[in-house]
Amino acid sequence: MTDKEQGSESQKEQIRVSRARRRHYQSSTEENTMTGTTTQIDEKAVGKENIDTVSTEAGSTLSQAKKIVRDHSIFSTIPSLVPIPLLDCAAAMAVQIRMLKKLSNLYGVEFSKQKVKLIIAALIGGLGTGAAAGSLVKAIPVVGLAIGVGSMAATFGAITYAIGIVFVNHFETGGTFLDFDLEKGKEAVKCSLSNAS
Repeated sequence: MTDKEQGSESQKEQIRVSRARRRHYQSSTEENTMTGTTTQIDEKAVGKENIDTVSTEAGSTLSQAKKIVRDHSIFSTIPSLVPIPLLDCAAAMAVQIRMLKKLSNLYGVEFSKQKVKLIIAALIGGLGTGAAAGSLVKAIPVVGLAIGVGSMAATFGAITYAIGIVFVNHFETGGTFLDFDLEKGKEAVKCSLSNAS
């Protein structure tokens, strides 16, 4: 194993430990809040440098991540109202990129907009042609717009939700954008979409 590979593995392990500590800390503060007691953290024992400041208003990291996915899935239905064919697809992708940026910030994963664009494009590869066809239906006067808006809202929402859940599961296991397996991701997205329909 080269020094670079060892450094990368060491960095991944530090991220995993940091996430585990953060989840443990959040769950213990939730339990203490419920019982009405508070606990001071011994910063020397936990390691102050490994604790990221994360808002605990929404609860644990997982519940915050699910909220991000849910909110962006709802928000991604709005681009279907854009009457210009294919512009709605680009706007929905922008919502998906924003969602993955928020998830990466939540999990402390390095974000690369170009890498994320490529991953999203690969994940929705075959699905994107169907979405593009649905978007082009809007070019038909009156009836096409009504059909296109309805079908695209459902499509964008479902695809955004599926992508979000796939990345939440990936980040929960300590994954990053660099080690994301596209083939497994495609299968997971297709499975999620088939379960939704």
